[in-house]
Amino acid sequence: QWDISGQMVALFKMVTRVKPTQARFLSIALENCLTECAEVALREQEANNPGYISNLLNEPKERAMDELLLHLPLLRPGNKEAKHMYLGVLPVVLNHALDNNLYLEKATQLLVYILIHPALKEDRCTFDVWRKSLEDRIMNFGVNPAVTNTEATDSAQGKIRRSNSLTPPFAVTPSNELWTSQDDLSVVRRSSGRRFSLSLSEGPPLSPQSSQASSGSGSETHLDDLRPGFEAVGMKDVRPWLKTLRLHKYSRLFSQLTYAQMLSLTGPASTDSTVAS
Repeated sequence: QWDISGQMVALFKMVTRVKPTQARFLSIALENCLTECAEVALREQEANNPGYISNLLNEPKERAMDELLLHLPLLRPGNKEAKHMYLGVLPVVLNHALDNNLYLEKATQLLVYILIHPALKEDRCTFDVWRKSLEDRIMNFGVNPAVTNTEATDSAQGKIRRSNSLTPPFAVTPSNELWTSQDDLSVVRRSSGRRFSLSLSEGPPLSPQSSQASSGSGSETHLDDLRPGFEAVGMKDVRPWLKTLRLHKYSRLFSQLTYAQMLSLTGPASTDSTVAS
């Protein structure tokens, strides 16, 4: 079970993969569904009101965090004045959360919104320090605030739920590196590291035919199972995920990557891959 930010990331990734006509259809359908939603209309007004956002600095920090989670997604691209206010409030709230080790799950969700919001596209690097700090906090404590207790304690059901998905299980926080990724499942050898990220990259959908064409022999799968690897944070479920996609012949190469390296592969970089297509 994914939390709200996990669901949003999955939907975002799916929508960005569809063709322009289908994407526009979804936009029209969603707009039609929301025409009579007065609550969202009011919240959108507040989200784009610089005065309302600046007043959040006078609220208790947790309440300010909750309000940002409700309003930041509704910030309109091009509203520079309101964006300026968000850029003033967000660091204050994130600093408080990380300095006091409080509501890290909400901080993670907020960073996810920041890193996928089109209005903040040019400002993502500003939040690198909080992203890295949150990653370090998660790694040091060995827990993931973005994963619900149900998912953490019910791994068997989690694997079944994920078996039909083209997306690896969410394990961590966002990274700016993912925005250049083409998510084409091509593998390139990269130096090891300890950073990791959510996958929000865009790319073409995999068809059953293309997945089947990429499959290898069963014996290769068993050999991969005997090799050490997949010990990095967030990687333990990658091997079974590859098997469901019939991409198990790539297990050895994936086992040498961290979660961030796997999800930050670029289209141009894939041309240097040693994996035969």
